[in-house]
Amino acid sequence: MENSKLGVSACLAQVDQARVWLLDRLSQANPWRGLTTLPCRPDGTEYVGTNVFLLWMHQDNLGSSSSLWGSKKSLAQLGMHVRDNAKPSIAIYFADFDGRMPTAGVIQCPADKAAEKRLMQEMEPAGQRVKLLKPISLYNEAQTEGFRPSKVTAPIRQPSTDAQIGQFSKFCDEFLVNRRMQPENQAHPLTAQDEVFLKRFASDMMQVSVGLIHACDIQQPYPAAAIEAITRANSARVMKLGGIASEICANHAKKMKPVTRQASKAPTPPAQTVSPPMKEHKTNSATASLPTPSRDSTAEPIPVSLDW
Repeated sequence: MENSKLGVSACLAQVDQARVWLLDRLSQANPWRGLTTLPCRPDGTEYVGTNVFLLWMHQDNLGSSSSLWGSKKSLAQLGMHVRDNAKPSIAIYFADFDGRMPTAGVIQCPADKAAEKRLMQEMEPAGQRVKLLKPISLYNEAQTEGFRPSKVTAPIRQPSTDAQIGQFSKFCDEFLVNRRMQPENQAHPLTAQDEVFLKRFASDMMQVSVGLIHACDIQQPYPAAAIEAITRANSARVMKLGGIASEICANHAKKMKPVTRQASKAPTPPAQTVSPPMKEHKTNSATASLPTPSRDSTAEPIPVSLDW
């Protein structure tokens, strides 16, 4: 599938598939079986938002034990060469756009290039936040030559784990209360079911991200209200929930990060720079510090109003 043939409708189709996959998973006693860590890039940074749903789904479909994803170019920089017969999986690149859709709150799905061009021409400058959706082709580490699954050791549960989860739950409550009070969110408020889903999914993401637990070791099924939220959600709503869940985690991490003061303004010598450590499950290791890989997609971004 070539990126040049893809557009916003292809992105939404991927999200629809992820929604069906989520509904099948959330009602199970072990909702994230077969998955260990959050999807990550070759430089070690984790994917967020909708792409967590998408890449977990693709990893599950591939039957892969690796959560490492990248373009052919970025994987090759680590010495991982994608097999010739490997098929790419689609993730979504999101970017902000300063503009207003003709119909606020409605996802626009142009059927052809002419419709896309007309839609762009009809957009007027305004302050409403609009997202640009761009499909990108990614490959899993398991699709590279010479990949061999490695045994992954589960994190040891610490005495402080329950306290950390309880603290995060309290933070979620405060975050959602503050969000309700913001005027820009009152026109399209979250439902009670949405908030139940967000609290649980954000908690799962936090625990996996900081290494408290592997995703496959989370045993509790999702509450009925959380499942109802995804059942009622369309593609835009699923993307919105994914984005908010990651926003909760990011704000919590920022709050918990200790404040450090620099003793000197002198820059750190380049020789002291160390690349981020590779995840434990990876079998191909990097030998040098690499820049963040670029997203090598040829598709043009398409504007979509998500009412975030």
